[in-house]
Amino acid sequence: MSPHSSDIILHEIAQAISMAGGEEFFRSLAEALCRTLDMDFAFIGRLDADDPDRIHVMGVCVHGKIVENFSYQLHGTPCENVVGREPCHYPRDIQSLFPEDHMLVEMGIESYVGYPLFGSARQPLGLLAVMHSKPMPEEEPATSVLRICATRAAAELERMRSDRALRESEEHYRVLARLAPVGIFRTDTGGHCIYVNKQWCDIAGISPEQAYGEGWAQAIHPDDRQYIFERWYATAKNDLPFKEECRIQRPDGYTTWVLAQATAERGANGRVTSYVGTITDIT
Repeated sequence: MSPHSSDIILHEIAQAISMAGGEEFFRSLAEALCRTLDMDFAFIGRLDADDPDRIHVMGVCVHGKIVENFSYQLHGTPCENVVGREPCHYPRDIQSLFPEDHMLVEMGIESYVGYPLFGSARQPLGLLAVMHSKPMPEEEPATSVLRICATRAAAELERMRSDRALRESEEHYRVLARLAPVGIFRTDTGGHCIYVNKQWCDIAGISPEQAYGEGWAQAIHPDDRQYIFERWYATAKNDLPFKEECRIQRPDGYTTWVLAQATAERGANGRVTSYVGTITDIT
Protein backbone atom coordinates (compact mmCIF):
# COMPACT_ATOMS: atom_id res chain seq x y z
CA MET A 1 0.00 0.00 0.00
CA SER A 2 1.33 3.44 -0.89
CA PRO A 3 2.48 6.15 1.57
CA HIS A 4 -0.52 8.16 0.40
CA SER A 5 -2.78 5.34 1.59
CA SER A 6 -1.01 5.35 4.95
CA ASP A 7 -1.74 9.06 5.27
CA ILE A 8 -5.43 8.43 4.60
CA ILE A 9 -5.49 5.65 7.20
CA LEU A 10 -3.81 7.85 9.82
CA HIS A 11 -6.24 10.67 9.07
CA GLU A 12 -9.21 8.34 9.61
CA ILE A 13 -7.72 7.01 12.85
CA ALA A 14 -7.02 10.53 14.10
CA GLN A 15 -10.64 11.48 13.51
CA ALA A 16 -11.87 8.36 15.31
CA ILE A 17 -9.87 9.02 18.48
CA SER A 18 -9.81 12.83 18.52
CA MET A 19 -12.59 13.23 21.10
CA ALA A 20 -11.79 10.14 23.19
CA GLY A 21 -9.82 9.88 26.41
CA GLY A 22 -9.05 7.21 28.99
CA GLU A 23 -10.40 3.74 28.33
CA GLU A 24 -12.70 5.08 25.59
CA PHE A 25 -9.58 6.20 23.71
CA PHE A 26 -8.21 2.66 23.60
CA ARG A 27 -11.52 1.17 22.49
CA SER A 28 -11.79 3.77 19.71
CA LEU A 29 -8.22 3.16 18.62
CA ALA A 30 -8.67 -0.63 18.49
CA GLU A 31 -11.83 -0.26 16.40
CA ALA A 32 -10.16 2.25 14.07
CA LEU A 33 -7.12 0.01 13.55
CA CYS A 34 -9.31 -2.98 12.73
CA ARG A 35 -11.40 -1.00 10.28
CA THR A 36 -8.75 1.06 8.50
CA LEU A 37 -6.13 -1.70 8.24
CA ASP A 38 -8.77 -4.32 7.39
CA MET A 39 -7.69 -6.58 10.25
CA ASP A 40 -9.66 -9.23 12.12
CA PHE A 41 -8.23 -8.33 15.52
CA ALA A 42 -6.62 -5.26 17.12
CA PHE A 43 -5.80 -4.46 20.73
CA ILE A 44 -3.82 -2.16 23.01
CA GLY A 45 -2.25 -3.75 26.07
CA ARG A 46 -0.84 -2.21 29.27
CA LEU A 47 2.06 -3.87 31.07
CA ASP A 48 1.25 -4.75 34.68
CA ALA A 49 3.38 -2.54 36.94
CA ASP A 50 3.75 -5.33 39.51
CA ASP A 51 4.00 -8.32 37.16
CA PRO A 52 6.30 -7.79 34.13
CA ASP A 53 4.91 -10.94 32.50
CA ARG A 54 1.25 -9.83 32.48
CA ILE A 55 -0.61 -7.61 30.01
CA HIS A 56 -3.94 -5.95 30.74
CA VAL A 57 -5.84 -5.27 27.51
CA MET A 58 -7.23 -1.71 27.52
CA GLY A 59 -9.18 -1.94 24.27
CA VAL A 60 -9.79 -4.85 21.90
CA CYS A 61 -11.72 -5.15 18.64
CA VAL A 62 -12.70 -8.51 17.11
CA HIS A 63 -14.14 -8.60 13.60
CA GLY A 64 -15.15 -4.95 13.86
CA LYS A 65 -16.78 -5.19 17.30
CA ILE A 66 -15.46 -4.03 20.67
CA VAL A 67 -15.38 -6.93 23.14
CA GLU A 68 -14.65 -7.22 26.84
CA ASN A 69 -11.10 -6.54 28.04
CA PHE A 70 -8.98 -9.33 29.50
CA SER A 71 -5.51 -10.09 30.85
CA TYR A 72 -2.92 -12.64 29.72
CA GLN A 73 0.62 -13.83 30.42
CA LEU A 74 3.30 -12.73 27.96
CA HIS A 75 5.33 -15.93 28.15
CA GLY A 76 5.06 -18.02 25.01
CA THR A 77 3.20 -15.35 23.00
CA PRO A 78 4.42 -13.21 20.08
CA CYS A 79 3.82 -10.18 22.32
CA GLU A 80 6.70 -11.35 24.53
CA ASN A 81 9.07 -10.38 21.72
CA VAL A 82 7.46 -6.94 21.38
CA VAL A 83 6.99 -5.51 24.88
CA GLY A 84 10.06 -3.54 25.90
CA ARG A 85 11.86 -4.66 22.74
CA GLU A 86 11.05 -3.93 19.11
CA PRO A 87 8.30 -4.20 16.47
CA CYS A 88 7.58 -7.73 15.27
CA HIS A 89 5.92 -8.90 12.07
CA TYR A 90 4.90 -12.53 11.58
CA PRO A 91 3.40 -12.76 8.07
CA ARG A 92 2.09 -16.35 8.34
CA ASP A 93 2.04 -19.63 10.29
CA ILE A 94 2.17 -17.83 13.65
CA GLN A 95 0.45 -20.72 15.43
CA SER A 96 3.34 -23.05 14.61
CA LEU A 97 5.85 -20.41 15.78
CA PHE A 98 4.14 -20.01 19.18
CA PRO A 99 2.57 -23.39 20.02
CA GLU A 100 2.14 -22.41 23.71
CA ASP A 101 -0.18 -19.53 22.81
CA HIS A 102 -3.55 -21.29 22.78
CA MET A 103 -5.44 -18.05 22.11
CA LEU A 104 -3.92 -17.93 18.61
CA VAL A 105 -5.59 -21.27 17.87
CA GLU A 106 -8.89 -20.30 19.49
CA MET A 107 -9.06 -17.06 17.49
CA GLY A 108 -7.78 -18.62 14.27
CA ILE A 109 -4.84 -16.19 13.96
CA GLU A 110 -2.52 -16.64 10.98
CA SER A 111 -0.48 -13.40 10.99
CA TYR A 112 0.55 -10.68 13.45
CA VAL A 113 2.13 -7.21 13.68
CA GLY A 114 3.00 -5.76 17.10
CA TYR A 115 4.59 -2.48 18.17
CA PRO A 116 5.99 -1.69 21.65
CA LEU A 117 4.84 1.24 23.78
CA PHE A 118 7.44 3.19 25.74
CA GLY A 119 7.08 6.00 28.28
CA SER A 120 8.87 9.34 28.19
CA ALA A 121 11.75 7.80 30.18
CA ARG A 122 11.87 4.84 27.75
CA GLN A 123 10.26 2.51 30.29
CA PRO A 124 8.11 -0.30 28.76
CA LEU A 125 4.39 0.46 28.99
CA GLY A 126 2.77 -2.17 26.78
CA LEU A 127 2.04 -2.74 23.11
CA LEU A 128 -0.22 -2.26 20.10
CA ALA A 129 -1.01 -5.28 17.96
CA VAL A 130 -3.10 -6.20 14.93
CA MET A 131 -3.78 -9.77 13.76
CA HIS A 132 -5.43 -11.45 10.83
CA SER A 133 -6.87 -14.87 10.09
CA LYS A 134 -5.11 -14.78 6.70
CA PRO A 135 -1.41 -14.30 5.79
CA MET A 136 -0.12 -10.74 6.03
CA PRO A 137 2.99 -10.73 3.81
CA GLU A 138 3.08 -6.95 3.34
CA GLU A 139 4.52 -5.27 6.44
CA GLU A 140 3.38 -1.82 5.35
CA PRO A 141 1.28 0.10 6.13
CA ALA A 142 0.53 -1.74 9.39
CA THR A 143 3.96 -1.17 10.94
CA SER A 144 4.20 2.51 10.01
CA VAL A 145 0.63 3.14 11.18
CA LEU A 146 1.24 1.34 14.48
CA ARG A 147 4.49 3.26 14.97
CA ILE A 148 2.68 6.59 14.80
CA CYS A 149 -0.32 5.41 16.84
CA ALA A 150 2.04 4.00 19.47
CA THR A 151 3.27 7.48 20.39
CA ARG A 152 -0.28 8.67 21.10
CA ALA A 153 -1.24 5.46 22.91
CA ALA A 154 1.86 5.59 25.12
CA ALA A 155 1.12 9.22 26.00
CA GLU A 156 -2.42 8.30 27.04
CA LEU A 157 -1.21 5.37 29.15
CA GLU A 158 1.35 7.59 30.84
CA ARG A 159 -1.26 10.30 31.46
CA MET A 160 -3.64 7.78 33.04
CA ARG A 161 -0.83 6.40 35.20
CA SER A 162 0.12 9.91 36.36
CA ASP A 163 -3.51 10.75 37.14
CA ARG A 164 -3.88 7.55 39.13
CA ALA A 165 -0.65 8.21 41.06
CA LEU A 166 -1.78 11.76 41.79
CA ARG A 167 -5.15 10.59 43.10
CA GLU A 168 -3.46 8.00 45.32
CA SER A 169 -0.97 10.58 46.57
CA GLU A 170 -3.77 13.03 47.36
CA GLU A 171 -5.69 10.34 49.22
CA HIS A 172 -2.61 9.35 51.24
CA TYR A 173 -2.02 13.02 52.04
CA ARG A 174 -5.58 13.48 53.29
CA VAL A 175 -5.46 10.31 55.41
CA LEU A 176 -2.21 11.42 57.03
CA ALA A 177 -3.59 14.92 57.52
CA ARG A 178 -6.65 13.54 59.31
CA LEU A 179 -4.49 11.45 61.63
CA ALA A 180 -1.75 14.01 62.30
CA PRO A 181 -1.66 15.50 65.83
CA VAL A 182 -0.99 19.00 64.45
CA GLY A 183 -2.97 21.45 62.37
CA ILE A 184 -2.22 21.14 58.66
CA PHE A 185 -3.00 23.70 55.97
CA ARG A 186 -2.38 24.08 52.27
CA THR A 187 -2.47 27.19 50.11
CA ASP A 188 -2.09 28.03 46.46
CA THR A 189 0.81 30.18 45.24
CA GLY A 190 -1.16 33.32 46.08
CA GLY A 191 -1.62 32.33 49.71
CA HIS A 192 -5.28 31.37 49.36
CA CYS A 193 -6.24 28.42 51.55
CA ILE A 194 -7.28 25.27 49.68
CA TYR A 195 -7.20 22.74 52.55
CA VAL A 196 -7.17 22.55 56.36
CA ASN A 197 -7.49 19.46 58.52
CA LYS A 198 -9.71 19.00 61.59
CA GLN A 199 -6.88 19.75 64.01
CA TRP A 200 -6.28 23.14 62.35
CA CYS A 201 -9.99 23.91 62.67
CA ASP A 202 -9.98 22.88 66.33
CA ILE A 203 -7.16 25.31 67.08
CA ALA A 204 -8.61 28.17 65.01
CA GLY A 205 -12.20 27.59 66.03
CA ILE A 206 -13.57 27.92 62.49
CA SER A 207 -14.81 25.47 59.86
CA PRO A 208 -12.92 24.48 56.70
CA GLU A 209 -15.39 26.51 54.62
CA GLN A 210 -14.62 29.60 56.71
CA ALA A 211 -10.88 29.03 56.28
CA TYR A 212 -10.86 28.61 52.50
CA GLY A 213 -9.66 31.44 50.31
CA GLU A 214 -8.47 34.34 52.48
CA GLY A 215 -10.60 33.31 55.46
CA TRP A 216 -7.76 31.48 57.21
CA ALA A 217 -5.91 34.76 57.75
CA GLN A 218 -8.70 36.01 60.03
CA ALA A 219 -7.70 33.34 62.55
CA ILE A 220 -4.36 35.09 63.14
CA HIS A 221 -4.42 37.49 66.08
CA PRO A 222 -4.93 41.08 64.77
CA ASP A 223 -1.68 42.24 66.45
CA ASP A 224 0.34 39.51 64.69
CA ARG A 225 -1.39 39.52 61.31
CA GLN A 226 0.67 42.17 59.49
CA TYR A 227 3.99 40.74 60.67
CA ILE A 228 3.01 37.21 59.63
CA PHE A 229 1.91 38.44 56.20
CA GLU A 230 5.22 40.23 55.67
CA ARG A 231 7.25 37.20 56.76
CA TRP A 232 5.15 34.84 54.62
CA TYR A 233 5.64 36.79 51.41
CA ALA A 234 9.31 37.50 52.16
CA THR A 235 10.14 33.83 52.60
CA ALA A 236 8.08 32.88 49.52
CA LYS A 237 9.83 35.54 47.42
CA ASN A 238 13.25 34.24 48.48
CA ASP A 239 12.20 30.59 48.15
CA LEU A 240 12.81 29.87 51.84
CA PRO A 241 10.87 27.73 54.33
CA PHE A 242 8.48 29.66 56.57
CA LYS A 243 8.81 29.31 60.37
CA GLU A 244 7.30 31.76 62.84
CA GLU A 245 5.56 31.89 66.20
CA CYS A 246 2.27 33.76 66.39
CA ARG A 247 -1.09 33.83 68.10
CA ILE A 248 -4.28 32.25 66.80
CA GLN A 249 -7.44 33.86 68.09
CA ARG A 250 -10.72 31.95 68.04
CA PRO A 251 -14.02 33.76 67.36
CA ASP A 252 -14.84 33.44 71.07
CA GLY A 253 -11.68 35.36 71.93
CA TYR A 254 -9.62 32.41 73.20
CA THR A 255 -5.97 32.86 72.13
CA THR A 256 -3.44 30.12 71.40
CA TRP A 257 0.27 30.51 70.72
CA VAL A 258 1.37 28.34 67.78
CA LEU A 259 4.52 27.52 65.86
CA ALA A 260 3.64 27.89 62.17
CA GLN A 261 5.81 26.22 59.53
CA ALA A 262 5.37 25.88 55.77
CA THR A 263 7.30 24.86 52.69
CA ALA A 264 6.74 24.96 48.94
CA GLU A 265 5.43 22.07 46.86
CA ARG A 266 6.74 21.83 43.31
CA GLY A 267 5.54 20.34 40.05
CA ALA A 268 7.54 18.18 37.63
CA ASN A 269 8.99 21.34 36.04
CA GLY A 270 10.33 22.59 39.38
CA ARG A 271 7.89 25.47 39.69
CA VAL A 272 6.07 26.12 42.96
CA THR A 273 2.49 24.83 42.73
CA SER A 274 1.34 25.28 46.36
CA TYR A 275 2.47 25.54 49.96
CA VAL A 276 1.83 23.05 52.74
CA GLY A 277 2.35 23.78 56.42
CA THR A 278 1.53 23.00 60.02
CA ILE A 279 0.58 24.85 63.18
CA THR A 280 1.55 23.37 66.53
CA ASP A 281 0.05 24.51 69.82
CA ILE A 282 2.93 25.84 71.99
CA THR A 283 0.82 27.76 74.48
